[in-house]
Amino acid sequence: MKLLPFAVGALALPNVLAQKPNVPLSSSGRWIVDTDGARVKLRCINWPGHMEPNIPEGLSKQSVDYIADWIAGAGFNCVRLTFSIDMALNPDVDVEESFRIGASSGGVDEAALMKQYKMAVEKNSFLAKASRMDVFGVVEDALWERGLMTFLDNHVSKAKWCCNLEDGNGWWKDAPGYVPANSEFFETQPWFDGLEAMAKWSVGRPGVVGMSLRNELRAQVIQIPWGGEEWFEKMPAAARLVHAANPDLLISIGGLDGGNNLGALREQKMPTEDWEGKNVWDAHAYSFTVNTPNFGNCGIEKAQYGFLFGFVLADSTEQQGPLWLSEFGVGMTGGPNDGLSDEDHAYLECLVEYLENNDADWALWSIAGSYYVREGIIDREDFFAAVDRNWVDWRNDKFKGMLGRMWNVTQGP
Repeated sequence: MKLLPFAVGALALPNVLAQKPNVPLSSSGRWIVDTDGARVKLRCINWPGHMEPNIPEGLSKQSVDYIADWIAGAGFNCVRLTFSIDMALNPDVDVEESFRIGASSGGVDEAALMKQYKMAVEKNSFLAKASRMDVFGVVEDALWERGLMTFLDNHVSKAKWCCNLEDGNGWWKDAPGYVPANSEFFETQPWFDGLEAMAKWSVGRPGVVGMSLRNELRAQVIQIPWGGEEWFEKMPAAARLVHAANPDLLISIGGLDGGNNLGALREQKMPTEDWEGKNVWDAHAYSFTVNTPNFGNCGIEKAQYGFLFGFVLADSTEQQGPLWLSEFGVGMTGGPNDGLSDEDHAYLECLVEYLENNDADWALWSIAGSYYVREGIIDREDFFAAVDRNWVDWRNDKFKGMLGRMWNVTQGP
């Protein structure tokens, strides 16, 4: 146990108590538990690392230590750290070259993006001699030093912003009904190889407690008829590879239709016994999520959540398991409800009530107050982010309180 100083700006805050969970973690029924069988509730924040420069965001604004301190001080206990298959298969590219590649891939001026690199080196001098994977290692080390768990997430194959049906990362390229706009970059074997490489990298890193196999699987209309068949074929194959490479990892599996529809489990069994005691189900929910439309009625909204993914928590469900809402979020400013728009406020109130009642695990999207480059814009600000543009502190200081009892552990085995 270690006390770590934490400060935001000139304001000194109480020390962060770094108490590490008893790992590796496992799944038991609907719960994630530690080596003693006690519940561990994931209360995470997403830290994107899957964009064109292929390193975790924010290092041009703050040091790794500052960001890790902020996450711990804010009350989170884990990070969903996203990565691309590009990075996983090319981990030894040095950071400077990775920014140059990112400028070309992102369609932006190289000299302008290299200013972000130089700022990052000023804040984090190790970057001058680091590879892509070195950066992920430094980030993970800093998180674990503070007792923060890391849950790796394969967000995309080609490093870029996600997600829609035209980013080339949505659905397997070799699946029936190939649509280049949705599947151009999502090749199955490189995906397998990248997942395996990251799982092997995580061996000997106890703070890495799990891996999400793929973010927001999404089929085009002509691909949907084979959706369940492809999901039941490819996700278990990926899970077996990851489990063989590192049996300690939890394995998180998201559903169809943008990652929030696990309904196929009602019709067919996923062979989770092949990664026994490590399975976690994964879902996402936003106010704009297509298959959970807001009709102005929280009861209907919660029924949609239960029908699409919440049912996996029930004792009567054959494939019961932990449910991790690994993405949710709102626009943090500009609205009349303590910064939130009417739509986001109604959505969040209802979602919080749903998660308070079932005490599920969760991860907020995201910490990234700005991006090195996103969708052709350098140093782009994100108003959905928990922190401000310069990664100093909460963008909306009322938001943490809006999550209510989601922070608490109210149920357990």
